[in-house]
Amino acid sequence: MTENNTNPGIFDTEFTEIFKGIFDHTPNGIVVADKDCYIKLFNTTAEKLTGMKVEDVMDSYFHDVFPQIPQLKGNGNVLLNENTTVVLINGKELHTKIFTIKEQDEIAAVIYIMQDLSEIIQLTMELEKSKQVIQELADIIESSFDGVLVTDGSGNFLMANKSYERITGIGKDELVGRNMKELINPVWMKNSVVFLAIKEQTSISLPHTTR
Repeated sequence: MTENNTNPGIFDTEFTEIFKGIFDHTPNGIVVADKDCYIKLFNTTAEKLTGMKVEDVMDSYFHDVFPQIPQLKGNGNVLLNENTTVVLINGKELHTKIFTIKEQDEIAAVIYIMQDLSEIIQLTMELEKSKQVIQELADIIESSFDGVLVTDGSGNFLMANKSYERITGIGKDELVGRNMKELINPVWMKNSVVFLAIKEQTSISLPHTTR
């Protein structure tokens, strides 16, 4: 690999200390190269994603280390096609976004931000699966002949099925945005099992009287 030890410019000690501290606490891999494309910063996440050690890549020519990533062209604002690319590094598909820092219209540094696409795909799949499960539960609750009302752990209304509306005479539109404490009164409902169930953290049976 080609190495470079030219004038540090914006990569002086103060810059390095401040920005390395920030970069090492980000969830994305960050590689910063100088105007000549020599690596000056390589954060902890970049090490994990690429399988490379910071001491092995520092001051090396970026495209010797990452030949998969296209070089900037022209004024440095764009890649060969765009400033976002997906490359295979260390067996991972990394979504790489590229930015330039300029001083007096000249490129002073290039920042490469890397994100593992497999994590995004996995999170998306888990989210879709959760949505499907929630929808199936909602369908089961809605089709029940029993009146069902659902709140969160603080007693805030989340949903109620048609049977609940029919049995109690209270419509969903009257419940949305309300806490069960607001509904317990001589007119709406004289009691509710909600807060007792929350307190006891178990199943509770109680006669339920509504208007």
